[in-house]
Amino acid sequence: MKSIVCCCGIWFTVIRGSFALPGGAPSGACNTFTPRHADRDNAGSFISPQSSDSLPYEIRLSKSNFTSNEVVRVWITVTRTGDDSGYRGFLLQARSSASFDNGPLGTWQNPPAFTKTMDCSGDSDAMTHSEVTNVKNEDTVFEWKAPCPSDIGDVVFTATIAQSRERFWLNVTSDVIAEVGTAASGDDERETVDCSKATRNDAALAASIFVALVLTYELHRMI
Repeated sequence: MKSIVCCCGIWFTVIRGSFALPGGAPSGACNTFTPRHADRDNAGSFISPQSSDSLPYEIRLSKSNFTSNEVVRVWITVTRTGDDSGYRGFLLQARSSASFDNGPLGTWQNPPAFTKTMDCSGDSDAMTHSEVTNVKNEDTVFEWKAPCPSDIGDVVFTATIAQSRERFWLNVTSDVIAEVGTAASGDDERETVDCSKATRNDAALAASIFVALVLTYELHRMI
């Protein structure tokens, strides 16, 4: 019986310490971006990240600049080929290119399959995996939305990406994406964005979709 309890305790410790949890990255990784994968061969130690020299991933963006309330598509491309040419676990955020310590910026929306949004400093300000069985790849496209009002300055997308429990890379970053039309960007003629109007438009769109779904459901019931 003692051996069974001991084995269960070891299994629980390993699972708890894993960044590649089926449910996504733990909240403790929000600022460190560092997985704590227990090293099964060395009790009390954790697996070290891979060298950046062997990095097989790139973060690609749909545009090179953004304004308040604008959506930027983000995806992780893979240079490695083979049966496992994607990635399984990850943590992805937008950060200020001037100061990483300012915390996550903007919000993420419409998470693709096998991923989910995560609350670090605010609502949905990070992306992570929702399970690790299915491989993600460049077809997994994320949507980041700039805050409104913005004035956050230039942004870089940064991630920790895990190919497997034993192989992961830290500090994977995109090119800097420039904010335009704001005080932070130094523009004299700044674009004025009505954030309240943008919010109302989003709410109106959601309401329209809901009504359409209800009408479709009632129509099918009548047929």
